[in-house]
Amino acid sequence: MPEASLFGSICAILGALGLYAASPWQKLAGHLPRPPCAAVGVAASVGAVACFMTAMGPTASVFVALTLVMTVWSLVPLALAYRRRHDAS
Repeated sequence: MPEASLFGSICAILGALGLYAASPWQKLAGHLPRPPCAAVGVAASVGAVACFMTAMGPTASVFVALTLVMTVWSLVPLALAYRRRHDAS
């Protein structure tokens, strides 16, 4: 089921971004309301695991979702720092 994996990946990425935006130390432009961002992040992350479970087992689903979340949480701060560096020059 490639559609479930693709939709699960999109949900995991959106969930990671929502949880990142809910963090008090986030570096996104502007201030986003924390409770709605956290709720969207959790809901999207749970939805991602549910989508992955249609294509693979429960353990693999959790690990795939967590790997995507860790990747987003690693790349977003680097991308924002890179953008700020080039905007300043």
